[in-house]
This record gives sequence, C-alpha cells and structure tokens, in this order.
Amino acid sequence: MTDRLLASLVNEKTPVADLFRDWRKRYREDRIDGARQILQLCVDITGYSYVIKAEDVEQPGGKSRDFVQDNVVKSSFQEVHVFDKPAVLERLFKLLELMIVHNSQELLQDNFWLNRVINLMVAFCEASEDDECNMAGGCLSAFLCLHISAVRQNVQKELEKSYLDNGDSDELERRERNLSKGCKLLIRNIEIVHRFTTTLPIIVDLYCRMLVAYPGFYVEDGVGLKVLLKLLQLKHARTFALIINCFKNLLNQDTQSKEVVNAVTTFFIESAQAFFVQGLLNFKSYERHALEVVLLIQNQFQGRMVFNKDVTNKLRQFMFHADDQIRGYAIDFHVSTLCRPEDDQNKDSEILLHILKLYVTYDHSIESLKSLVTYLWNLDFFETWDVLFDLLTAEAARDDNFFLVYSIVLVANHCHELLMQSLESQEQQSVDRDKLRRLVKSFMHKYPGALRSCIRYECAYSELLKPASAEHHRKIMRLKVDVEPYYEALFDVLETVARTGTDFCMLVANLKAIRKYGTVIVDTEQIWSELMTSYASKFIETREKITSANVGKDPLVTEAYFHCMVRVTAILELDHDIGHANLNTLMKMVVNDFNLLDKFKFNPLQTAMFYRLYKSVFYTLLHAYQSHHTADGGNLPDLPRFTGQRLKRRVLELLRILIKHLGQYDEPLEVCMHQFTTLCDMLLMTQAGIAELNIPELANCEYSVEPTLLERMAKYLLNYLISKEYDIHDLAEQKQKQLLEKYINLYRNHGSLPRITDTYHIVANFCFPTQFEPQLKRLMVVLYRNDPAEFCEVISQAAFQLLLFYKSEPSVKNLFKKFQAFVGAELKELADDSSSVISRVVEKILNYMMSTVLASPDDAPGAKKMLKLIEPMLPAMPGEELVKLEHLLVRRQEYEKLESAERKVIDKFVKHLRKCADA
Repeated sequence: MTDRLLASLVNEKTPVADLFRDWRKRYREDRIDGARQILQLCVDITGYSYVIKAEDVEQPGGKSRDFVQDNVVKSSFQEVHVFDKPAVLERLFKLLELMIVHNSQELLQDNFWLNRVINLMVAFCEASEDDECNMAGGCLSAFLCLHISAVRQNVQKELEKSYLDNGDSDELERRERNLSKGCKLLIRNIEIVHRFTTTLPIIVDLYCRMLVAYPGFYVEDGVGLKVLLKLLQLKHARTFALIINCFKNLLNQDTQSKEVVNAVTTFFIESAQAFFVQGLLNFKSYERHALEVVLLIQNQFQGRMVFNKDVTNKLRQFMFHADDQIRGYAIDFHVSTLCRPEDDQNKDSEILLHILKLYVTYDHSIESLKSLVTYLWNLDFFETWDVLFDLLTAEAARDDNFFLVYSIVLVANHCHELLMQSLESQEQQSVDRDKLRRLVKSFMHKYPGALRSCIRYECAYSELLKPASAEHHRKIMRLKVDVEPYYEALFDVLETVARTGTDFCMLVANLKAIRKYGTVIVDTEQIWSELMTSYASKFIETREKITSANVGKDPLVTEAYFHCMVRVTAILELDHDIGHANLNTLMKMVVNDFNLLDKFKFNPLQTAMFYRLYKSVFYTLLHAYQSHHTADGGNLPDLPRFTGQRLKRRVLELLRILIKHLGQYDEPLEVCMHQFTTLCDMLLMTQAGIAELNIPELANCEYSVEPTLLERMAKYLLNYLISKEYDIHDLAEQKQKQLLEKYINLYRNHGSLPRITDTYHIVANFCFPTQFEPQLKRLMVVLYRNDPAEFCEVISQAAFQLLLFYKSEPSVKNLFKKFQAFVGAELKELADDSSSVISRVVEKILNYMMSTVLASPDDAPGAKKMLKLIEPMLPAMPGEELVKLEHLLVRRQEYEKLESAERKVIDKFVKHLRKCADA
C-alpha cells in the first residue's frame, strides 16, 4: 500500500492539499486512473488487500455488489484501524472535502469518480455479514452526504437565480436531481449500517451536522428525520448527546425557519418522544441538556399537554431530582403543561396536586419531596397558605384518600419549618418582615380549619399537629400579631379531638399539644383537669354498664369500653395525677377485668390495649405510692392497698403474658406496638431499684431480666422492623419508630440488664439505608454509655452476623464505613479517642475470629474475608494498637494449630498490620 493514498494519509508527511493537487492532476489526465485511485482508497480503508484495476472502474454500477462479494472480501485482510485514529480520519475527511466542495465546479462538470464511489459505498453497505465493508460504507456515506449537500445547496441557489432571471435551467435541474439521488442512496446506506459502536459516533456527528446545516433538504419533508429516529433508538451515550445537540439546533427559532421548527416539533411529538425520554433516563449525565430540548418543545404549547401521559409523568418526576437546575427545568415543564404565563397563579392548586400525586404514585423519598418544596418556597410559590390548606381541606373531604392527604400534610409541615427558620433568622440577616407577617397571619387564619378537616385521617392529623407546637409561640410573637383568635380556633379543634378521639396515637399527640401550652395559655390546666376527670368518669360509667349477663356479648358496649381504655391510657401515660378516688376505682376495675379477660372476647388490638391500660394504672399507682410516701412518711390511707405478694402476683402474671407474645411473629403491627411498649415499661417499673423506695407494697415486685429474654426481644423487634413487609395502608413507619424508641428507652433507663450484646441483631441494620438511622444512632450511643467494652462486642457480632449469616460482604464494608463516621461524629464527647474505639472493635473481631470462627469449617472462609474487610479501618488506629493486634494473632495457641493455607492468610494480614504501623 506504500504507493496508495491511504499510506500517504497515515504517514502524515505529505500535506493533504498536496495529495489533493496530485490526485486532481491525475484525474484530469486520466479519469479512469483518478477514479481508480479513489476507489482503491475506499477499499484500503476496509483492510482488504484487493487492488483495483481499470476494468473494475469501468464496470456498470449495478455490478458493484457482486464485485465486492467476489473480489474485495475474498482478498487477504489486515486491520488498519482508520476509525480509531482521529488524526488519520481528519486527513481523510479533509481530502474528500477538497475533492467535493473545493472542486465542486469540476465535480458538476464531471462526476464520474463520485458516481463510482457512491456505487461502491452502496455495495459496501449491502455486503452481507462483512463488518469492515459495512463500517467503511456507513462512515464514508455520512461524510459524502454532508458535503454533497453543500454542493447541492450551491446548485439550488444558482437554480433559484436562474428562475428569477428566466435563464436556461435544464442543466442545473439535471445536476440537482443527480445530487439528490446520490444523497438518497447515501442516506439509505446510513440507515442500513449504523449499528457499529466504532463508527456510530462519527456517523451520527456527521449526520446531525448535515440536518442542522441543510434542514431544507432533509427536515421539512421528514426524510432525514426517519433515520434520526433509528439513531435515537440506539443505547449509546455519545450518540444520544449528539442527537440532543441536533434537536437544540433544529428547534432554535433564532436560526431556523418556522417550517423547520414546526417539522421537528411534530416529528418529536408524534414519533421521537418515548425514545428520547428513555435515553434521558438511561444516560444521567445528559439529563440537563435533554430537558432543555423537552422545554423547547413544550413551551410552544403552553397550557397543553402535548406529550403522552406516560412520557409526561416520567418528565415531571425530574422535579424530585437533587440537582437544582434539573429540578427547575422539570418544574418549568410541569407548569407549562398546565397553564400559560398569564394564568399560572390561578393554577397553583392544580400544579401542586399533580406534584403530590406523583410523589404518592411513584414512591419518591420524603427528602426529595422536602427539597422540591424548599425550591418552590424559595421561588415564592407559596405566597399565602390559602392554596395549600384549601387543597388539604378539599382532599381530606374525600373518602379513602389518606396518602394524598398525608403528602399534603408533609408539605404543609415543611413549609411551616421553613417559615419558622425565617422567623428565627430575622435577627441575623435581613428579611422581609412584612412578607413574614403576611405569611404568619395567613397560616393562623387557615391552619385550624385545615387541622379540623384531617380529623378523619388519624395519622395525617397527628402529623399536622407539629406546627401547633407551643414552642413556636415565642417566634410568632416577635412579629407582634394578634394570636388570640388563632389560639381560640386551634383549641376548639384540640378539645374536640380530645373529647371524641379514639385512635391512640392521634389522641396522645393531641393531648401532648394541649399540655405543652400550659406555659402559654393560662386556662390549659383547667382544660387538662376537666379532660382527666371526664376520661375517668366515662370509663367508670361505661364499665359499670358491663354485667355478667352482657359481658362479651354486646359489641357496642365492648367497643365503647375499648374507646374509654384508649382515652384513659393515653392521658395516664402523660400525667399520673389522676386523683386517689379515681385511681382506687380504676385499679379495682382493671384488676377485676384482668381476671375476666377471656369473657370479654376482645380482639387482639383490644386485648393489647387492655394490657397497656393495666400497666398504666399500675404505674400510676406506683407513682402515687412514691409521691405519697415521700410527702407523708409512708401513710397511704386513701390508695388501693395490696399485700406485696398479691401485687407481685399480678405484675408477674402480666409480664408472663407479654413475654409469651414475643413468640408470635405474625400479629398486626399496632398490636405488637402496644404489647412491646407495655413489656418495656413493665421491665423498667420492676427493675431492682424499686426495692429502694422502701414501700412495703412494692418490696416484692422486682423482676430480674434473664439474658434469654433480651435475645427474644431483639429478634421479635427485628421481625417487626425489618423482616416483615407491610401494606402501604398500615402506615408502618411511625409505629415502627415508636417501637424502636421504646427499645432504646429500655436500655437507657434500666439499671440492671444482664447484658447489652443481644442488640447486635438490631445494630447490624445500621449498614443499610433505612428510615430508622437516627434511632439506630441513638441506640448505639446509649449502648456505648452503658458499657463501652460490650458496645464494641455488639459491633463485632453485628459484622459477623452480616458476613456469616447474611453472606453479604458489601454490607459489612458499609457497616464499618458508617461505624467509623459514627464514632467520629457521635462519640467524640464520650470517648477519649475515636481511634481507641475502632481499635477495640477490631480487637474483638480478631479475638472472636481466632477463638470461634476459624474452628468451624463452614465459617472459616468467612473469617478470611473479614480480615480483608477490616483493613480500611487499620490506618485510623495508633501504631501501638496495631502492634498489639499482631501479637494477639501470632502468639495465640490457635495460630499454631492452623493449617498452612490458613496461616498464610493470617501472615498476610499481619504483614499489612506492620505496613500500617510503619506508615
């Protein structure tokens, strides 16, 4: 190939202009030889060694396919990698451009060589199962088509001028037809052989440049866009980026004609939208640019949804994106589908409703919703609270609409948080106080009504109580607004729920809100006292209606009794000062009913609530004993009197029942919540310290927790936190968090638990992304406070649980990574040195591995993996600790007993220890 054009292009010694000049001279002297040289260049690019002869050039174009199959592809082959060499490719394209565009006048006079090349490209692309010919044919076809189009445009301009001058246009028309025919053949080639990843970006780049430069030829009639659609369907990132840029250029109304923009828009909507959005979803790095194209389309139809519903929903979901610019584009798209600029303020409710429906339908995270709401808040979307609270009121009036109602509540709460943050920061930075005052007044005007509308949706109501917290009073008062009408309307709602509510969680949240206003509103103590008296009286009145004749037989009476249990339990868990007379009666009734429990025929939830009531009354009694003993030296004339043995028997019987339930893993979550909470509280009430009160009735009520109970509790809790799957209607997260908080409280406040290591079942889940991460961190802090050494054992056991039981190395790796961050962030005030905590954990792991794991043939492979997994923690450890670990490993008798292969693993780890110690 040394005397061929390709060799000259590859060695880069001869300038392209000189190569063109030599070829042009040769072609003028002998067009057969000149054409042969170009055809030889095309064949050489494929890597085949066939030498073009003069007779090959002169054969009819219809035989080109046979020529390629019979001659070219049967010759010897050597890869030349032209398409992988940008410099060579650039020189090749420059040479062809000179031959076509620079030499266009001669080309129009004599297009013999070009016709032969086009015929050869057609043959290359039709050469079945020959990738090299296909790639060369497709790539060269795209380049030829681009530059022939330039010549064609010049001819068309001359033709238009000829029409204006009434000149002879026959020859120009013939030339234009020939060029058009050649371009159609080349476009067909591209359509056939665009599948190769090596040449695909080159072809798409050339093709898109052609569409943008000559849209009148290929866009207005839709011919070129059909091929673009096929290119769009290919899952190739670089290709997608080029097509995005192509669309942006074709939709640019400053540079393109109205006809071109309309043609591209119609094509996109009718044919390309689904494939384009799929590319947007596949290639994350091009999301922003792709959404710019979407906006160029949608903004032509403001107030109308021109994309199909599925595509529209996919695009709207980018409003939940973490990137502000992408989120902003998606919001602009969403707004444009619903309204025109002149009417967007009247559509705010519809805009927000669609956002929330997407959040509910597609299960976006709460964090992403909050980020979106913050973005909208900063755009002043929420100029007043009218839109938000009017929407909430309307949706809360619908049946079976909890999830949408709850999502609106989440938005309202987050907006309120943002408002409170603005109030808090007004002293540190300049803020618009008039705007804040307007927002606060709007909130106070609308909030009580919105809260009332949510009463039928208990969890939504409980969540919406957060803005009603008394802690916000001081911030609001800074604005010097009249709060009296607001509090009057608010307490009207709170008292209504307090007197009629029957959902336990809702009632507790409502009562907490009332109680916290004691320092703000004077008459809340009176309200509270009336509620407590009312609850106790209603309970006693309802219980007295139950007789031996109707017990367990009248569902309405049973339900009424259950509702009374809920209210009394809720208020007793917040306030134990119920009054001795009521306490005496309550105690007698619940003790009596505990013995008659089977006769009531309660369902599981009612039974669990009774246990919680029984515990609450018992705790209230304990509180009364303690308070009265402290005040009056132990004389308790008006309190229920039990012998120590009688009280102990009742306490132990309840504990026995609750512990028995730990073996039931299939109960409803709400039942589990009440029973587990009651058990934790009972264990706290009966811990060793109860004897120190010197109250005779309580002297025998101690309960010693067995280690096996703690293990059962951990596994039971794990089942309801992690293992079980809940229907979305169960609203599991709130109840699960309450369970975990009770578990944490047990370990925080119980002074005589035999051990804390069983918590590793729960702590192991710290490695996973979970909504319980704040609770898990609090649990770990409590465990460290209780016993730093056992805490390190918990982390060690959690790691082995993940590795040996769950067989998940990535989980162990993530646990260690998060653990290191936790130690640095959460234990810095408790631990003298975070590295010492890490050192003790690693030591625990190695001890357990050497003493237990390596002895088990089934677990030994896992031990070897554990050594690799703890390596990233070693650099954080002091050098002396690393030396200590080395001695711990090699001086143990277990080390001497290891097989040679296992010892090599240990030795390799020790070598790594030494390297870290020397660093």
